[in-house]
Amino acid sequence: MKKPGWPTRGAQEVIARRLDLPYNDLLQDWEWTVADTERFDEFLSMYLSEDLIDGMRISLMEILIQCVEDTAPESTRDSAWSLIEPLLRADIYRRLAWDICRISTTLIKTWA
Repeated sequence: MKKPGWPTRGAQEVIARRLDLPYNDLLQDWEWTVADTERFDEFLSMYLSEDLIDGMRISLMEILIQCVEDTAPESTRDSAWSLIEPLLRADIYRRLAWDICRISTTLIKTWA
């Protein structure tokens, strides 16, 4: 099982280029800053349609979550959340599975 990654500047730069988003190395909380509720479908489409490295997947999910947070009215927010919640859960389970494998391997090596 492949070790999960983390958001990186490189991943952010690739997303920015592909989606024509502003990017600056000094920009704190980049994902929150570029989140745009009007582009939610575009962000979701990229998340679903491309074979993404983990750093890109995590950054895109942060953008999607911020879009949901910024969405009004509540009924629209609930609809948007229902689209990303299963994806978020799947990523969490994948990370947990990796952690369980890592811990199990460590225990087996310790007991061997």
